[in-house]
Amino acid sequence: MRNIFIIGIVLLLLSAYPLYLMGVEVLLGNYAYNRYEVFLHTGENHNYRSADFYGHQITLTDNLEVDPAKLPKDENVYFKTPVKITVDGRDY
Repeated sequence: MRNIFIIGIVLLLLSAYPLYLMGVEVLLGNYAYNRYEVFLHTGENHNYRSADFYGHQITLTDNLEVDPAKLPKDENVYFKTPVKITVDGRDY
C-alpha cells in the first residue's frame, strides 16, 4: 500500500509542471478573449476562418493555386499551402 502511495506522489510531482502550463494557457486564453472581443462569424458571407478584431474583419483562406501534379497521391499525407490573410478586404 505504501509503494502505491509513493508511486502516486512521484507521478503527481512529474505532472505538476505540465498541469501548471495548461492552467496558464487556459487563463491567458480567457484573458485574450475577454480583452479583444473576438467573434466567430457564420452565414453565407463568412466561414469559420473569419473574425472581428477591434472592428476589423480578418479572413484566412487557403491559396490553392497549386499544380495538381505536385499534390501527394496518398490521401493520408498532408501538404502545406500558402494562406491568404485579408484584413478589411485588403490582401496582406
